[in-house]
Amino acid sequence: PAVPGARPGSHGTLDWQPERGTRVHVVDRRSGAVEVHVVQPPFFFFHVCNTFEADGAVCVDLCAFDDPEIVSSLSLERLTDDSQARDLPRSRVVRLSLPRRGGGDGGGDADGDAAPELVPLDDVSVSGGFADLPTINPRVAGCADYRFVYGIGAARPTPVSNRLVKTDVAGRGGDAAFEVAGMLPGEPLFVPRPGGAEEDDGVLLSMGTDPDGGSSLYVLAAQDMRLLAQCRSPVPLPAGFHGCWLEEGGGS
Repeated sequence: PAVPGARPGSHGTLDWQPERGTRVHVVDRRSGAVEVHVVQPPFFFFHVCNTFEADGAVCVDLCAFDDPEIVSSLSLERLTDDSQARDLPRSRVVRLSLPRRGGGDGGGDADGDAAPELVPLDDVSVSGGFADLPTINPRVAGCADYRFVYGIGAARPTPVSNRLVKTDVAGRGGDAAFEVAGMLPGEPLFVPRPGGAEEDDGVLLSMGTDPDGGSSLYVLAAQDMRLLAQCRSPVPLPAGFHGCWLEEGGGS
């Protein structure tokens, strides 16, 4: 990443110092109290899937990399030079559990001396050992018993993400993937079905760069990741990271 005024670091403007671990600050929004946790081995991440409290711990589900090599691997120079093109760095959907010192409101008794835990949640046979740009059904944000994370994955070898993935964080076999050969998917957006009762009752929307350089909006059934519709754009749209879904009347 480029940040005006920032000095160069080991990865763009980021200066990776793994010997210091990954520091996580937990702020109590009511009292203002701050807890600092040091996680070893360290990890790097861009995006969080969901957060909640459970068993006396603050839990953060996120897409974790071993280091910031993803920053360098997605540089324009690396992607456009065949001699430098490499397979994507590995990342996984993981759960970071931070024991609350003195309890918390998540139920259970926290061990103030317990170390933070980082536990993988995904099936690498489906994700390809790559996970990022996660989304969930907004109705389960903050729920400890939620099940599904949707995001981008990889059919390796590949220098960029090339599939959409559904991860069952409860480990109950609900993982699934969708891909079109040569298509580069964008961030999936979950749209709940009005009145739907199940967590995965809805559709995923993803803008994809098609193999011929054009662009399409892909509409997938969130329950099994099958294609429901492909809406071709009349003009190519630049590949990007993020988007949003607005219900009717929700914005301009």
